[in-house]
Amino acid sequence: MKKKYPLASIVIPAYNCRSFVQRAIRSAARQDYPAKEIIVVDDGSTDDTETHIKDCGEKVCYIHQKHAGAGAARNKGIAAASGEFIAFLDADDEWNADRLTKGLQPFIDDDAVGMTYCYAHERHPDGTERVPNDDYERNRVFPRVLWPDAFQVTPATICRKSILVQLGGFDETLVAWEDQDLWIRMAEVAQVVVVKEILVTTHVRKGSLSQAIDVSTRQQCHHRVIERAFERRADVYRSKENIILADHYLLWGVEYYSRGNHGKALPLLYASLRRVPTMRCFLFILKALCPPVCLSLLRRIRGAN
Repeated sequence: MKKKYPLASIVIPAYNCRSFVQRAIRSAARQDYPAKEIIVVDDGSTDDTETHIKDCGEKVCYIHQKHAGAGAARNKGIAAASGEFIAFLDADDEWNADRLTKGLQPFIDDDAVGMTYCYAHERHPDGTERVPNDDYERNRVFPRVLWPDAFQVTPATICRKSILVQLGGFDETLVAWEDQDLWIRMAEVAQVVVVKEILVTTHVRKGSLSQAIDVSTRQQCHHRVIERAFERRADVYRSKENIILADHYLLWGVEYYSRGNHGKALPLLYASLRRVPTMRCFLFILKALCPPVCLSLLRRIRGAN
């Protein structure tokens, strides 16, 4: 008896990506999973991305929209998809050939599964590679009570379409953290399974949309995701409010500190310390209060040893 494969729709948002979009499309086309369709949503590109998509030589459903952001482009792709499952891939990233097969197997095994994700590695222009967000996970202070696994990135995620539609897809008002916001909402209503293999390569490049968003905007979006979670599921999150907010303030306090903006870092670090005191936060407050000349001297002493 011939095995049946449920259709998987691969959704790729594309914006001014002429030089690398074909790599993403070809990595989707070479998947060993047979039942798939590729949907590329051109988010109002101003270069000749459209030509490169159509010249790729692979069977692709091409959709054009006015520039509205990656979340809106993915929602457009979800709406156009015929598949039971939606697999997300970014135009500057690529998949191993067995990424779909391994990512879809948990759905086939269990109807309760609503989302899967695998691991990825990050490739930099100089050829170096690392696991994205590994440093964040290694330095994690608080337990994970709201945010998804930091190792979950969008091109490593597959969702059941019916649940995506039920939840309204990506929040298009968020210019950052819209993917994590959706993963949180998915986990509230369905089972999530991690495929503990590196099956995705993400490419870091200068000028990407994620790098172009300023820190203040990213921080505000991060906080809005938290506020909406409290409004949506107070029964789940309000009892953990201090941990969630202490984690938030520490994250952005460290972010501002790392950029040399101690004036913005300190109020956030103090807010974290008031919510849930941690040694990591206390040490960053001391470093932020320390005059730059003293920090420079300490680094020299440490380097000499």
